[in-house]
Amino acid sequence: MNNYAHRAAIVGVTGYAGQELDRILAAHPKFTIAGRFASKAAEKSRAEAFSMERLRSFSPDAVVLATEHELSMNLVPELLREGYRVVDMSGAFRLKVPAQYMEWYGFEHTAPELLKEAAYGLPEFLSEQIRGASLVANPGCYATAAVLPLIPLYNTNAIDPACTVVVDGEPVRSCQVSASKAAGKTVLTIEGLGSPDKPHPLQAAFVAEQAAQCGYCAAGMVMAGAAALARKPDLTRDDAKAALAGNLCRCGTHERILRAMVRASRRTA
Repeated sequence: MNNYAHRAAIVGVTGYAGQELDRILAAHPKFTIAGRFASKAAEKSRAEAFSMERLRSFSPDAVVLATEHELSMNLVPELLREGYRVVDMSGAFRLKVPAQYMEWYGFEHTAPELLKEAAYGLPEFLSEQIRGASLVANPGCYATAAVLPLIPLYNTNAIDPACTVVVDGEPVRSCQVSASKAAGKTVLTIEGLGSPDKPHPLQAAFVAEQAAQCGYCAAGMVMAGAAALARKPDLTRDDAKAALAGNLCRCGTHERILRAMVRASRRTA
């Protein structure tokens, strides 16, 4: 045993994620597994039935939860009160807006005060936040695969989430149009479309339909949609789809965005 290793307890060791974590940590030179827990004892995985009293007896430095979302949500507050650092592999603390948990996970969040505290566990870019965090929300595989290649491009200005602007009523990619071509023309950006006190009808509709989600594509969607509404205030769903052709939402919320455009159309028509 390495007496200088960090001591990590695994809760949920019998599931796929827990088994993989057990395998990885067991081979890691700087970690010692201080307790393997599940909902009930399992001889094959050497898991014990979880209880807070039994967990304390192992004196772990950190507790990793490989449990269902709602179980993690219920366990994390108690573990933090006990003074443990927690890494949660579920989705229970990944989102920052409490209302989104009912929409995406089907439950009401009972510890919303911890959402701001949770560090997003992407060490390639957020190592400083993770290093000082008591609670780390481990990202899912899809989000990790999508975000990792995009961040370097964004940081070097190779892509711009607010690329779409409206020039003389037509949506264009600002990153593909030279300044000389915009000379003498009216240019409208997302900053000039509306304000917090008086949002554009489409911005208000995005909020009402919860169509923004991660926010990455929202600016381009809103600008393309606003230009379409200016040309034809009474948009149909098919009109909205055509107006947004070429705009990609990686969160899969196209249907909400279309509903937002139709909703805004009723207000501007």
